[in-house]
Amino acid sequence: MRFGLSLTAALGASLSLAFAAPAVQAQSLGTWQDYIPAGQKYYFQNPGNGSVYGPVGVKALPGVGREDHYHAAAGDTCSGAGTFIEMIEVKYCSMTNMATGVVTGDQFRVFLGNKSLAGAEYPITVATHDGKPATRFYYDNNANFVPDAGDTGYYVSCPGAGHPYATHEIKATQNIIQTWFHQGSSRFFWDAVVTPPETKSNPNWGSSGGTAQAIMHSDAFWCANPYNDSCPVNGVWQVGAGSNVLMSDGLYWPDPSNVGIGRKVWHAKYIGPVWWQDTWWPYTHSSGLDRAEPFSGC
Repeated sequence: MRFGLSLTAALGASLSLAFAAPAVQAQSLGTWQDYIPAGQKYYFQNPGNGSVYGPVGVKALPGVGREDHYHAAAGDTCSGAGTFIEMIEVKYCSMTNMATGVVTGDQFRVFLGNKSLAGAEYPITVATHDGKPATRFYYDNNANFVPDAGDTGYYVSCPGAGHPYATHEIKATQNIIQTWFHQGSSRFFWDAVVTPPETKSNPNWGSSGGTAQAIMHSDAFWCANPYNDSCPVNGVWQVGAGSNVLMSDGLYWPDPSNVGIGRKVWHAKYIGPVWWQDTWWPYTHSSGLDRAEPFSGC
């Protein structure tokens, strides 16, 4: 399972969601659905050697922001043995201010877990540290990619399975999510930063190039499993870097104050996650306008 390659989102355009919790006002910056539209298959470039690995196909399902994201090896039609599916849903989650204890809430894109092509599901549960859910959200007020005294922090708790992946609506302030979670006997840590939109240009959009509003999604990823060599019992950074610290559950997990981002991906509004780190790449399987193919599942 390649959680570190997760580039997930929920469906279509802006949702009007009905929750028992207080309503959340829509923002003009759009939602994640605008930056990775459903019904498309996206291909990604390796920033080290320019090779394309992927694809990731996004299929909308009934439910609140419910989607399946199909991941496969380069050149695969997403029907091979290595294909896995990430399940995404939009949920209203509580947010407890770390400094004041005041509880508010927001809509989050939640990574529910994986499933196989045969339909077997592998749900995710968030760890608990010091009696609090081990997911933290920060407004990165000084935009330095690490939580510090200048940032506004929250403990985030979402109902049911899964961990928060990002706020559903794109924010005007750069923000960070850190989460420690379990899937079976495996333990995982994920750190991600989302930037506000900015105008980016791509000479490959259309015959003469084009511009779009784009957000940057950056992350680091750690895993540990006593029964899996790719995630050894003491843990390994599969993306990014950092150090470990003893947490309140008696286990060594990544230290949230010392995480080095390992990957940055731009997502263009209404176009999708189309390039790595400002490096353009030739894509020969479509017109070059949207850098994606239609997708309806495997």
